[in-house]
Amino acid sequence: MPNITGNLYQKRNNLSSKRLKMIEFKSDTPNYYREESGKKSNTVRKVDNDKRFDILFKRSIRGYNFGKIKIIHNQFQEGFIREITDITFWEGFVIISWN
Repeated sequence: MPNITGNLYQKRNNLSSKRLKMIEFKSDTPNYYREESGKKSNTVRKVDNDKRFDILFKRSIRGYNFGKIKIIHNQFQEGFIREITDITFWEGFVIISWN
């Protein structure tokens, strides 16, 4: 007989660890410094077959605990991390907002 309680516990732990994963995107110079300073507290990305968009879509359906985003400068490899506050899919794009 399968251990249902143990399996449910393990699934919940796996989901919890997935929630903690960070989504990473690269940003170019003009946008990166505005995003880092807080003047521009979002990023807009064209949705494609990248696995990150599947993860973001699942998080947007949940409607809370969106996780974190790391924005990396595409030339200098410096980066910053923010808590995601909203994920909106619109006409083939995703808008990711943060604090």
